[in-house]
Amino acid sequence: APPPISSSTERLRAARAGRGRSTAMLFARHFRASLHVAQRIACSASSPVHRGKLAVAAGAICTSAATHCSSSSSQPTTWTLQYFPVPGGPGEIVRVLLALSGTAWTDERVPGTKWGALKPNTKYGQMPVLTSSDGRVLTQSKAIARYLAKGAKVQGEPLYPEDSWLAYQVDEYVEALEDVRAKFGKTFGIKDPKEKEAARAALFATDGTGEIYEGLKRIEGLVSPGGCMVGTSTTLADAWLFVLVNQFRAGWLDGVPADGWMDHLPKLQAVVAKVAAIPALRAHYEKNADMVVLGKKIHTVFLGHA
Repeated sequence: APPPISSSTERLRAARAGRGRSTAMLFARHFRASLHVAQRIACSASSPVHRGKLAVAAGAICTSAATHCSSSSSQPTTWTLQYFPVPGGPGEIVRVLLALSGTAWTDERVPGTKWGALKPNTKYGQMPVLTSSDGRVLTQSKAIARYLAKGAKVQGEPLYPEDSWLAYQVDEYVEALEDVRAKFGKTFGIKDPKEKEAARAALFATDGTGEIYEGLKRIEGLVSPGGCMVGTSTTLADAWLFVLVNQFRAGWLDGVPADGWMDHLPKLQAVVAKVAAIPALRAHYEKNADMVVLGKKIHTVFLGHA
């Protein structure tokens, strides 16, 4: 006999519980199995009338399975982001993209006191970790960012272009910006506070010796005539620049000049301001206007220069 409808319900519950298969895949498999079994029964029946009745039953079973699959997959996906309670860095770009995507999400800021217990349960012992309501677990910030950018749009244009050449350019600028960030990372190993501050200040020197400033200056020269990093619409590259620049000029990194150096990069300033003006992103930061991290209001850090 064909699988009873109760088995479909049980499979749906199992899928929702995150037992390793998405609901859509599970019901697709059940749909094919139901069709195969029902067709075999119908073909082996002893009379044409009997075969006709069984064929109708087979159609009903398959329609039921397809309906269950369709209704369950139509549920909107929600997300939970786990990252440290700090702005900037790998977690902030994910927050920005979630805000731009328009989907419902929870910002679970994991304090250092809880990270030790959570770390062994993560795939790579790292955050950010992004978990969907249907059980998918996403890790690695760049991979997460590309995934979210493909589904997010600003003024009707995707944040990650479908055109392979434009997509390459977006990836190239993201990597270039990460190279700039890496130059700052080496200062964390300096023990002496005064030496650390001096080393950081030197990175932003505008006299031709500042490695970070010079890196951003090169990128400044590559901004498209359309006023964006790539083409004429906002992309993942613009969002990445928005996070990086505001992290540097927030004033919570000892030794980094809060301003001044960006005055020499007007094209990058314009790109950052354009991202900050996106209504969905402004709403995200305004919703968290009272959140203070490292003595600075997040709202002021990311929108204060716009």
